[in-house]
Amino acid sequence: MFGRADAAGLLEVLAFSPDGKWLAGGNFTGGAFVWDATTGRRQATLVGHTQGVKSVAFSPDGSRLVTAGDDRTVRLWDPATGVCVLTLRGPAAPILAARFTPDGKKLVAVDQTETFTTWDPTPVNQFTDPAVLGRVAPAAPAPAPEDERP
Repeated sequence: MFGRADAAGLLEVLAFSPDGKWLAGGNFTGGAFVWDATTGRRQATLVGHTQGVKSVAFSPDGSRLVTAGDDRTVRLWDPATGVCVLTLRGPAAPILAARFTPDGKKLVAVDQTETFTTWDPTPVNQFTDPAVLGRVAPAAPAPAPEDERP
C-alpha cells in the first residue's frame, strides 16, 4: 500500500478516517499530513503546529480531523483540503491526546498534567464560512453573534 511516508520526520501518531479513505499522521517536529489510503499519495500537509504533534483523530463522520500536541493547541482541519478551520488554545501544558466524542459534538483533550479540557466545535461546522476560517478561540463558549447581543 505505502512506501516511505515522506513525512519530513519520524511519524509518532497515525489514524484512519472512519471510511478508510484517509490516513493522517503527525511527527515530532510539528508536521501533520493526510494521505489517500488507497494510493498512498499525500493529500495535504497541515501547516500550523510549531512543536511535536502528539495526537491525530478523525470526527465520526470523517469530515474533520483534530490534531494536538506540544505547542498546547488543538487544531481542526478539513482533511480533504488541509485548511485549518479552528485553533483552540487553553491547556496549560503540552497536549497528549485529543478526540471527538462519538456523536462528534464535543472535543476532549488531555494534557501532561492529566487535565481534561472540553470544547464545543459546533459553531464551526461549516468549513466554507469565511467568518470562521482560521479563527482562534479560547477554551470557553463562543460569544453570541452581534445581532443577538443585548
